[in-house]
Amino acid sequence: PGHGWKHYFFEFFMLFLAVFCGFLAENAREHSVERQREKEYITSLVRDLEYDTLQFNSTIRKFQNRLPFFDSVFQFLNGPATFDNKLPYSYWGKTDLVSVYIPAETTIQQLKNSGNFRLLENTDILDSILIYDSHINGGYLTQTNYVLEFHKRLIQVKEKVFDNTNFNHFLDDYNRDQVNNESDYGLVLFSNDKTAIKELFNTYVELKASVIFYISQLRERTKEAENLLAFIKKEYHLENE
Repeated sequence: PGHGWKHYFFEFFMLFLAVFCGFLAENAREHSVERQREKEYITSLVRDLEYDTLQFNSTIRKFQNRLPFFDSVFQFLNGPATFDNKLPYSYWGKTDLVSVYIPAETTIQQLKNSGNFRLLENTDILDSILIYDSHINGGYLTQTNYVLEFHKRLIQVKEKVFDNTNFNHFLDDYNRDQVNNESDYGLVLFSNDKTAIKELFNTYVELKASVIFYISQLRERTKEAENLLAFIKKEYHLENE
């Protein structure tokens, strides 16, 4: 006998149910995978921020410890004869550039390049991450470049008034890992040109200013990174990790 419509409806219903259940299972699997990937990104981001705060604080200490030596350089430039026309190594060495820190933002860059910011379901966290990223690549990077630019300018101006013989001695010792703070690495002033010396003075002032504003940026980004870190750990229940 032929099958009635009820039979065909039942077969259709069962097929539809199988497809629908398969869809739900696949959707649940994809959701589970995405949540796992989100957790991996968040865990990686936490490590990045912890490293950022560590490096920010270290860089602050390095630059802060060197700031007073700018005033020592100014004393020399205002009366070089008092120092026998030789800028002590302890002065120029301490005002020379220490390494700046530029966050790699590894996880944020991965999220950007892969288009996976969508995996972060917490929009408040996402907004905070994007704001932090904009500050790092905005004001912080700009001020970092100012420090590097003024240091580059300082090197060029110093060449006009200092004999680099002792600096060459320093480089040889540095290359052999034999730098001795008691050695005579003082830079001898060979020019009495007041205009050139004043230019050097002004350049040191500009470098000092860029360092002060850089320290300010470092402090702001440190606080921001610490707050973001605490926020993420709270929202993702990572306080004890």
